[in-house]
Amino acid sequence: TPCKLIKYFSYISALIAVVISAELIHLFLTNENIISGGTINKTEVALGWGIWNLIGVSLAVLIPVIFYGMTVGKYPFLYFAAATLAFVMSVLTMSRNALIFSTLIYAVCVLIFCFKGKFKKQFRIITAVGIVAVILFAVLFWDKIQTLLSDYFERGFSDNGRFDIWRAAFANFVKSPIFGSGFYSLSVENFYSFG
Repeated sequence: TPCKLIKYFSYISALIAVVISAELIHLFLTNENIISGGTINKTEVALGWGIWNLIGVSLAVLIPVIFYGMTVGKYPFLYFAAATLAFVMSVLTMSRNALIFSTLIYAVCVLIFCFKGKFKKQFRIITAVGIVAVILFAVLFWDKIQTLLSDYFERGFSDNGRFDIWRAAFANFVKSPIFGSGFYSLSVENFYSFG
């Protein structure tokens, strides 16, 4: 039935989020180059199947499905824990896109569950306590957080050369719209800083 399929999909999404998060935690614990000088080196955030951007987005897209699992699953607070873990780990990948979209979708899901569903009251309490805990943690450890996530603070909303790449790619398309310009018509290294 469709309900069982949705339940199973939410369950599998939560499992995937936990497995990816466990892989990341293992990476952070075993790779001595991943944190240097108290800062996460995002070029070291790489698993056998992808780098920081792919890992971050893989976690971010699971968040709403896991939240949905709270409404259909047997253990709603385990789903909430899995969604929160996915959110935190997506932020630690140092992918700015994952940071923006996982934060946005996590906040939207939290707001929805504060006003809809079976556990509104409990969820409001958990959310209020969580917000206070995060603010307290941020105030107490701001210097360490700023150092750990320095790449976010340094790059901010810069396009990191992407807009120049897109302009050059579009110019190549205009020059050769049918057969293209070939593989070597655009050197990404001229535009983009991977550091």
